[in-house]
Amino acid sequence: MVKNQKGVSLVELIAAIPLTVLVFVILTMAVSSFVTTYKETRLYLQLQDELYNMVDLIRHGYIDEDIEASEGLIGLMTANKVEISGGRNIMTLRPVIIAEGLPDAYKTTFYADSDGRLLVSGQYGLNSFQETQIFPSSNMRIGRELQFRLIDQDVFTVTKRTTHGPIMVKLHFKGQVRFREKELGQNPLEDKKLNTRIVEYNTSVFVGNTKG
Repeated sequence: MVKNQKGVSLVELIAAIPLTVLVFVILTMAVSSFVTTYKETRLYLQLQDELYNMVDLIRHGYIDEDIEASEGLIGLMTANKVEISGGRNIMTLRPVIIAEGLPDAYKTTFYADSDGRLLVSGQYGLNSFQETQIFPSSNMRIGRELQFRLIDQDVFTVTKRTTHGPIMVKLHFKGQVRFREKELGQNPLEDKKLNTRIVEYNTSVFVGNTKG
């Protein structure tokens, strides 16, 4: 006795192929979208971390590897004098005078340049270091722009002062991460919305060592 056996005909198989292809395409698009979102989120979080570390460094001070650790750090928390110039994109910090007769031998200068970087230079007695980049951590570019950059040079502001000088300084950093180049036909608003993300960081630091 031969039993009837059910199977899939060639016609049914051919009819099912478009559905299989559609499912595969949808799955591929979903995976691609997930990967893109993950990469963009990771870069966005990296921007946040780099801005936070930069602000923390300005608070407490930066020291070059060629400077002796015993010289101490010169940051806003240890500054005796604060000088802001250059359209509020240059800030020079001077500590309490360490050695008599050397009032200008110790200082640190932070500088936001037109390329979107933050640089620092310093003078420690007879030793010095020149324009070391502290933000961003790399100079990778997407198109003509740095992938990570500051988009506002108005970064240092005195918000409170006495006759002896500034005692409260505001730090304002607007950082941008670029994921991809501007596409043909995109206007600046679309480019900003689709291809970049921005983190804005505002904080004020009390200059406790200001003296007359």
